[in-house]
Amino acid sequence: MISINTAMDFDKVIQNADLEAFYQKRVNKLAENLNSTGTDFIVFEDSEDKRDPAIRYFCGHPSDAVLIISKNAECFLFPWDENLAKEKASKKAQIISYTKYNRNSVNAVSSFLENFNNPTVELPPATTYPNFLKFKEAMISSNLICQENKNHFFASRMQSIKDEYEIACTRKACSIGNYIMEEIIRARKNKSLSELDVAMMIDTLARKNNCEGLGFGTLAAGPERSAHIHAFPGYTNRQFWTKGLSILDFGVIINGYTSDMTCTFVEGPLSKKQETMIQLVQEAAHKSKEFYKPGLKCRDAHEEAQKVFRNRGFEMPHGLGHGIGLEIHQWPFASGRALDSDVFQAGNIVTLEPGLYAEGEGGVRWENDILIAEDGCTSITNSKIAYL
Repeated sequence: MISINTAMDFDKVIQNADLEAFYQKRVNKLAENLNSTGTDFIVFEDSEDKRDPAIRYFCGHPSDAVLIISKNAECFLFPWDENLAKEKASKKAQIISYTKYNRNSVNAVSSFLENFNNPTVELPPATTYPNFLKFKEAMISSNLICQENKNHFFASRMQSIKDEYEIACTRKACSIGNYIMEEIIRARKNKSLSELDVAMMIDTLARKNNCEGLGFGTLAAGPERSAHIHAFPGYTNRQFWTKGLSILDFGVIINGYTSDMTCTFVEGPLSKKQETMIQLVQEAAHKSKEFYKPGLKCRDAHEEAQKVFRNRGFEMPHGLGHGIGLEIHQWPFASGRALDSDVFQAGNIVTLEPGLYAEGEGGVRWENDILIAEDGCTSITNSKIAYL
């Protein structure tokens, strides 16, 4: 059962985790789906061209590899860095030299599977058409599948429902994020800090707290730039602490799992419109959180926030939230584009980030990470709208 207290003692859960058991359970579940769809093998590829967290999810190897999983729950790993694979990958994954195949996925997959009799093989949906033709030419005795809504879709949905270890890693990332945010709030006394200074402070504190890195490029926007949803560039040498509304959006990574939080810093005096924007963002966050429960439609949470804004003549220009995990954006998405069939499930960790933006006034966004459990939901970050 996924409870709001699951993995509360995250350090203990992480330290005592039987990763081999977690990996095998995931592989077994995927293998069951392969059998039910008549698929013999599924191929995952992580490269500079297209990152795919599924490889780390199923066997622990962090990046740059091809992974083949069979309907018999076997894992065949072709890593670029074999030394790293021996250290990080599941002991049950059979490591095969990728260099032997000139680090070419077509060569590796076709050569390895030619030993099997007319297998049905599912390629990643992101495979380009030219590459698909190369696979087809090299694997004439195989039945190739390359489409959406099949086993790769199933694998991505698996990743949206976190197990105890994943929740523990995310909670630790959120805890470190909370600490960093408080350190930044304490640093507000130094009014000369620039957006760049704040961003560098986040990176330094993340590294000092043994994070793998940042979940994405930090967005630090002072009042002159906070009206941009995702300020471009992410930060500049402009002053961060000054009169108006400043937005800080960042995440840190623990064992591959990222947090994602946004704080708005407020320094008055404010205009009437700015005060209204702050009030409405807070109201939208509280009301829409009530919809972050198993079985409720993701779109309804988004629409509840929009209702708050539209009643006062505003419009939120982005979705209310998105799943986080080994990727910064993953299913489920709480947005107006969500399907009726998209419902929250216990084990989802989803951002809740209502925001309003107005030229000349700046922006307000308040983002927390919400763990959805069978017994309710809870925020695992402590982001805030902070008055200076």
